[in-house]
Amino acid sequence: MPASPVPRFSIIIPLFNRLLFTTICVRALKAVADNWDATEVIFIDNGSTDETAAFLSTLGSEFRVISNERNMGFAHACNQGASAARGTALVFLNNDTVPQPGWLTALAGAMTGPLAPAVVGARLLFPDDMVQHAGLGFNARDEPVHLFYGDPADGAASTSRAVPAVTGACLMVERRRFLDTGGFDEGYLNGFEDLDFCCRIRKDGGTVWYEAASVLYHFESASDGRYRSDAANYERFEARWADWLATDPLAQESTIAAQLPVRLTRSYATGADLRREMERVVADATSYRAEFERLRAAYDRLIGESVRQADWIRSLERDAQRVRGRNRIQRLVGSLLHI
Repeated sequence: MPASPVPRFSIIIPLFNRLLFTTICVRALKAVADNWDATEVIFIDNGSTDETAAFLSTLGSEFRVISNERNMGFAHACNQGASAARGTALVFLNNDTVPQPGWLTALAGAMTGPLAPAVVGARLLFPDDMVQHAGLGFNARDEPVHLFYGDPADGAASTSRAVPAVTGACLMVERRRFLDTGGFDEGYLNGFEDLDFCCRIRKDGGTVWYEAASVLYHFESASDGRYRSDAANYERFEARWADWLATDPLAQESTIAAQLPVRLTRSYATGADLRREMERVVADATSYRAEFERLRAAYDRLIGESVRQADWIRSLERDAQRVRGRNRIQRLVGSLLHI
């Protein structure tokens, strides 16, 4: 399907290597095709050294590519994408995600709902259907944590609600609001940008919403060097937000004593095991699309049959009109002959 000339949604995906993830993400986006005719996808390639650039060159017109000579970091890449975006709604998306049917519709529905949140995040699952992300909160040491991390997907994580923050792995925000807020702070390097942004939104009176109906699989933190700058990022975040969060009711409500801070606790091989897992989770999206096409073909056949039946009925009516006309003429001729 061609991209809309003026898309409603701009999906922004920063990249640095990891071609396998990017390939599967693209396949899932096209297979699900949620609001596809109203969507553009913008890749920001941060100087990948694998075959990423060659793969991106094969994609269709609904995909746009911005190429950097070197890795400028997550925040800079996202801000680049936002500046180039044409959609009114931005969706920041990691390339190690696998969107499931209805994911984008659910995000948009939440944003236009009664609470009109400024930021909406999704439910992210591990390939074994356990929760990876259901909003961000804080533990007793004031470290950020993924809420309900490792819990079953159909447990408490299945309830949508306001949260202190959501992950930038899948985050929707109106483009105008993102730009007016200053975008992601490029003082962070591959971490805490999403937390900082959500805190700025909430401090300005906006709501951050976790939408459980939007579901994606997520191969958590697959980017190279994801936690390399954690200490400096946390220090920057603490200096800016510790006092405000200490008096923030929502942050205090989310305090969880048992959970570890957000960091990679699961690892995935880059060989056959990872490929098998990724192929499994994208299979649902592909089969959904296949079923949709089957139902649409059946619908088209039904419409075609209805049209043929309508033509047949009109043909019968024309025949009946001719018979009635011929009968009137015969009666008229008969009456004339008896004069």
